[in-house]
Amino acid sequence: MELVELGALVFGVTEVIKRSLPESWQSKVAPVLAVVLGAVFNVYLMGYSPEIVAQGLMYGLAATGLYKAVK
Repeated sequence: MELVELGALVFGVTEVIKRSLPESWQSKVAPVLAVVLGAVFNVYLMGYSPEIVAQGLMYGLAATGLYKAVK
């Protein structure tokens, strides 16, 4: 799975979870949630290693940037 695909997946899941939260929490929780989901999804897909976790964190940050750009 490429950066664009995983970034889009993280973006979509983050949006679904974010919209189920109270409005006061949405902007605070979304970036952290995206970073954590990026790391978890990447470890699930590619196995565990420090490099894979770091790459997943970058995917989460990319999804956060995508959200800010669309907003």
